[in-house]
Amino acid sequence: MKNSHIRNTIFISMIIFLAIIALMLPLSPHDDEIQPTSNVLDDPRQIYKEAIGHYDIQNITYRIETKTEIVINDEIFHENTTQLVTMEQNNETGNNFAVEESICIGEHTVTISEIFHKGIIYSTVSGAKFRSEIKEDEYLARIAPFILINPELYAEVSGYKKEECSIIKFSSATEPEQWISDQETILKDAEGMTKISANGELLENTYNANYEISGTRIQLSVKTTPADNERQINVPDDPESYTKIANPDTPVLLEKACGYVTSAKSICSKYTDYIECTAFEDRRQQTIEVDIDGNSDWSSRIQTSLQYSDHSKAGSNTVIEKEELFANGAYSIQIDGGTIYNDDTVTQEMMRSFCQNILIGTIMLPEHISDAEIMISDSAYYITYTANTEFAEQIRSRACETLYDDPDILIDQTVSYRVEKAMCYLHIDKTTGLPLASGFHYIGAFTIDTLPYRLVFRADQEYQMLNDHAVESINIALCA
Repeated sequence: MKNSHIRNTIFISMIIFLAIIALMLPLSPHDDEIQPTSNVLDDPRQIYKEAIGHYDIQNITYRIETKTEIVINDEIFHENTTQLVTMEQNNETGNNFAVEESICIGEHTVTISEIFHKGIIYSTVSGAKFRSEIKEDEYLARIAPFILINPELYAEVSGYKKEECSIIKFSSATEPEQWISDQETILKDAEGMTKISANGELLENTYNANYEISGTRIQLSVKTTPADNERQINVPDDPESYTKIANPDTPVLLEKACGYVTSAKSICSKYTDYIECTAFEDRRQQTIEVDIDGNSDWSSRIQTSLQYSDHSKAGSNTVIEKEELFANGAYSIQIDGGTIYNDDTVTQEMMRSFCQNILIGTIMLPEHISDAEIMISDSAYYITYTANTEFAEQIRSRACETLYDDPDILIDQTVSYRVEKAMCYLHIDKTTGLPLASGFHYIGAFTIDTLPYRLVFRADQEYQMLNDHAVESINIALCA
């Protein structure tokens, strides 16, 4: 009896020991994909071909989920997009398409709604409505297709049965999928997967790729799934309420530029503006340099150079040099090289908000666009926006408030005030979507006692993401 008890104790101890060892062993990330040989598909390429042949891609509703990771040096930008796409073939009215889209870059979210009908795209971007002329094939090229995978681009295609579904994997890619990019892409690796039901329906398509464009590393993950095909496309019956612009992508590029600027951990910019009122010979010129280092303890530096003339004092010109620093959780300010003052009331959140207001202060909102044109080079998009009346009024008020502490002074004291020019611009890196420069140029004309005068306000800003000198420039005397 005693020996039996000892044997039982040893047996139980061995079971416990083996269980502990099993728990300590790492699980393979693909354990759920390892299937018995009997489940292997004989001809996965043919099964895939038959599955996609069942679909009428001209009459389909599907969902797209896209995750993009852009890596530049040590900075990583994430862009997550969801789209609900409906394609409707109509022999009488032509093909119609609709897209509901949400783009998230950091904490910045853009909502987009599009309808394509008879060569016109009607879009709503963050509440602002636009219409543009575009060819059908050009419009479709802007959307990832439901069928993501071209099997001819993969050296290996394998498949297996799982829970009455066929899982087909595409690996050893020889080229990137054609819908990824219209630029020269250096593919590092790519793979795809398709899930097909027992009835031959495509349940899920996924595509993952790592590639480089102009030295920038990009990781892309796309998934498409079929959605409710009962969705109706309603073409707008009030097209004139949609602002006509030359290029439908320009409002979205504005919003995405704001998202990348505000989500960058480290960034520097040089902002300059010039305001002049010829009626009173008043002018002000300002340069602001912003350096933000968010790699460790968040810190920033703002250097301001301000020059202005005062018409009330003949020949009076004033120059002010100011430097503001937030580092090690403390704010300091120095004016004209004088004493360094600390202000405990300035928090990191206040300083971050102030910096971001400068960084996006030259990027207009989609709701202020009255027209937009785009030029494309090998490396960048050059976009020119015409501002609407509302934005032009904001610029005039801002200029007058700055010079005279009265936003309406020129309206109250002048005759026939009119806007001669209200133009904004945005330059964007073609590979990453990150902004390179932005600004606006405003000219207002008016008369006083029959004499003509002008109000000029020009602002320009150049961006440098991942500024390498930010850490060095911030760790200076002001940090002491």
